[in-house]
Amino acid sequence: MALVFLFLCMVNLAAAAQFGDFSYELSQDQSSVTITGYTGTATDVVIPSSIPIEVEGVTVDKPVAAIGAVSFISNGSIAKVTIPSGVTTLGSGAFAFCSSLTTVTISGGLNTIEMQAFFNCTELLAVEFPASLKNIGDYAFNSCKKLNIATIPVGLETLGAGAFYDCPQISTLEILAPITSIGINTFAQCTGLQSVTLPPNLQQIGDNAFLNCTGLTTISIPETVNSIGEAAFFGCSGLGSLVIPAGVTSVSRGAFYGCSGLTGVTFLSTLTSIGVDAFRNCSGLTSVTFPPAVNSIGDKAFSGCSTLLYANFNGDAPATMGSAVFEVNAPGFMVYYSSSSSGFTSPLWLGYPAFLVGSGVAPVTSWLISHGLPTNSDLQSDANGDGVNLLMAYALNLNPDQNLSASTPRPVVSASQLSLSFFAGSSGVTYGVEVSTDLVHWSANGVSSSDIGQIRTATVTVNPTSGGLFMRLAVSH
Repeated sequence: MALVFLFLCMVNLAAAAQFGDFSYELSQDQSSVTITGYTGTATDVVIPSSIPIEVEGVTVDKPVAAIGAVSFISNGSIAKVTIPSGVTTLGSGAFAFCSSLTTVTISGGLNTIEMQAFFNCTELLAVEFPASLKNIGDYAFNSCKKLNIATIPVGLETLGAGAFYDCPQISTLEILAPITSIGINTFAQCTGLQSVTLPPNLQQIGDNAFLNCTGLTTISIPETVNSIGEAAFFGCSGLGSLVIPAGVTSVSRGAFYGCSGLTGVTFLSTLTSIGVDAFRNCSGLTSVTFPPAVNSIGDKAFSGCSTLLYANFNGDAPATMGSAVFEVNAPGFMVYYSSSSSGFTSPLWLGYPAFLVGSGVAPVTSWLISHGLPTNSDLQSDANGDGVNLLMAYALNLNPDQNLSASTPRPVVSASQLSLSFFAGSSGVTYGVEVSTDLVHWSANGVSSSDIGQIRTATVTVNPTSGGLFMRLAVSH
């Protein structure tokens, strides 16, 4: 994927006055000054807060309100620049290609950083954005190879396309600004970016917004997001899991192409379409479950997902199914569908092995599929570390996608009895309740049980003089 940028060098042909090494122009209403150029060779440059100007024989200090377009472009001497509080605008390309610039100190008052203002300042280390900042223009910090920023200030209203394109040293970023859109290429090629906190009212993530952010391991997409652009997370090989929010009805072309570390993706019930190449070459993805509303899946959407074991459809077959959607998947790849679904055929559907869930499939296998888990999952595993393994979750009819640490049954003491109530209706499971006085020796002696529907209650009489009594539930399959 090639991205080409055109840098527009603007040359101001209007007459400019001189103040030391600075050239400047008086505003049309003569109220302020714009710096238009610099001829000095100093390494530490302080922009004057005002310039004395003679008007009708009287010298008046006029405040410097702006640094004009390309005014310091390609200056190889400047290492540090200090911008006074009266400056509200940094013009387009103002410090572009300043190859030695490492530090920019901005006093409060700055409102706008225009397009490409610091383009290709390869030595720039940090910029402290003032609270007054409202706008960061397109590609303003493009190719600032050493720049590392931590926050986007809360007052920002506009974050331009490609604003931080190819800034590989940005590692952790919190966007405090209540912006609703992240534009095209905004953080593309930020290969060192590991985590980013998006604003809670974000609505759109633009094309290529996080393209090739290979270090990005986690991202929480706000529920307010309704659009994820083409190739938005292309090549984000470090992403491990993902939830597509309910507001997103369509996953765009190539949105997660090449996210090779992605092991799980959750689609909510509102999703209707998945674009061409959307999850292509996501080689870590082992399973995918489509909600009932999905009616269109584009060409090669899951092609090259080399460990994808199955695709589970919770609704009817999509009306539009592209070519090679599941090309080059894991050996034994299978499409599963339910008896309530229409449009599928077995043993093959559109050339893919297909199986009707509930038709000769072990109940525990159907349960795994229904929760988007591989059919060969280890039932003793506890993927989310909540202390409840898959077998216990299946036995108790619990959702393994949730933290179940507070959902398992607890013994209850009443009068002289200790009782435990639990779901006991999962097929193929043997349930047993045992008691112990020392947590070492366990026995079912003295335990009685009764069932009401699929709920079983086990009870044991407690001898108040015998000390403590413990009760546990054991399941096997």
